Amino acid sequence: MMIAQTPAEYALVTAPMIVKQMMKRTISFLVGTVWFFSLTTGAFAQEERIGRIDWVNGYIIGHGIGFADANMNKRLAQTTSIRAAKVEALRNLLIMIKQIEIDPENPIQDFIAAEKDRIIRIDGLVKGARTVSSRTEQMDDSLLAIVEMRVCMSDFAKGCASEKSLVSALDLKPSRNTQPPPWEMPQEAGRAGRAAKVQPEDIPSRYDPTRPVTGVVFSLRGLPYKRVMLPVIAVKEGTVLKPVYSIRSVKPDVVRSYGIVRFADTLDQVKGIGKIGNNYMVVPAIAVTDKNILVISSKSAHRIDETTRHGNDYLETARVAISAE
Repeated sequence: MMIAQTPAEYALVTAPMIVKQMMKRTISFLVGTVWFFSLTTGAFAQEERIGRIDWVNGYIIGHGIGFADANMNKRLAQTTSIRAAKVEALRNLLIMIKQIEIDPENPIQDFIAAEKDRIIRIDGLVKGARTVSSRTEQMDDSLLAIVEMRVCMSDFAKGCASEKSLVSALDLKPSRNTQPPPWEMPQEAGRAGRAAKVQPEDIPSRYDPTRPVTGVVFSLRGLPYKRVMLPVIAVKEGTVLKPVYSIRSVKPDVVRSYGIVRFADTLDQVKGIGKIGNNYMVVPAIAVTDKNILVISSKSAHRIDETTRHGNDYLETARVAISAE
């Protein structure tokens, strides 16, 4: 049973057709639509127009627009247009959620469809989305409403402590396998646009070795990596990859509330992630495989192993970030 078959999503998909019957098929409608997209998105892709996935701040955003006849009662026109915009924002929010990938090989849509309870929880999550902005504009004889709604990725995203989160709705758990299978390294760099030429480990680890390490940041240094909810960090051993960090490294209660990673666009942004602490280690990635596995050097893997001993296992509490820089 696919998530698209739930009654709630069916309503989200069909409701805009009802709304359109209320819209006046006039030039002002066409101009209004073009005006909205040009004002809010410019040359962004279609995904940016309907919403976005904010991996850095931990939100999934859905955008919506709605129209009402401006000649009707003012209060009724505002209510009607905003309601229509919210319906579209919820529909687009669900579309954005479906674009997320759980791990390097599993899209979220397949993951949700595998269990009925997940479908129900995601359905409730979308219904409970928070409206973060809402405004109306007069457009000749139509009233245009613009709405932005959001869902939190984890309970620890800024301002999300009291909101339901995607992580908690998914109830993420490791696979049933006792040990994750090894991944073969691709034979050719650049295959499928994923694998990159192995880079040397040429940046300092940036931590004070005289104090306990508070977390780890994996630095991509521009490598082509697609952000996922459950990344896998590995080290090459012979012709296979051995996992260094994955969902199996993290305590189950931490996974259910926080997930296993935070993302940053720059290394400076990492300082704003309180969970990482102030003595975190920066580990450079040396490659990304065609299966989107992040590879680090054996030297880095050894350093992580050394610094997580003696009761300081920062991996099990997910004090981990991945930086694009």
